[in-house]
Amino acid sequence: MPMPDVRALTALRNLIVEGTDLLCALESLLLNERAALEARNLEQIQQATADKNQLLPKIEQNFAARQQALAACGVNASAEGWTALLDTLPTEPARTLANDWQALSEALERCQHSSLINHQLVHRSKENTDRLLSLLQGKGSQQDLYGRGGNRSSGASQSRLGKA
Repeated sequence: MPMPDVRALTALRNLIVEGTDLLCALESLLLNERAALEARNLEQIQQATADKNQLLPKIEQNFAARQQALAACGVNASAEGWTALLDTLPTEPARTLANDWQALSEALERCQHSSLINHQLVHRSKENTDRLLSLLQGKGSQQDLYGRGGNRSSGASQSRLGKA
């Protein structure tokens, strides 16, 4: 594989750095969202959601542009393609590009971890709210069952064993 055009490599590197910056911004938003979820601050949760909704399309655009930049460098968007690209470069540019990619990968992992934690917080909060609502409605501690459609229902409305 011949060495890619310098402009294509520069564009790819700039997109990788931009992607890292975008993911770091998302990580910050996710941390703010976590604090809002823990504090049960509805206004901050809504603001965090709005901020994420503005940032996510930029991340998607960056991802698509990186895919195009990789194609312009003549490689597939895969681990093998990435390794092949780095193998065509002199040592220092390859090291710089590999370090930038590593920073991008680490930022993505941090975002995934923060997102998972926020998801768990929302899920637990929903379960607690469902239990409280059930108690307020006088349903007590009946077990929830799942119908054919996978929808939850309390056992009280089930008149036949076959419906469970």
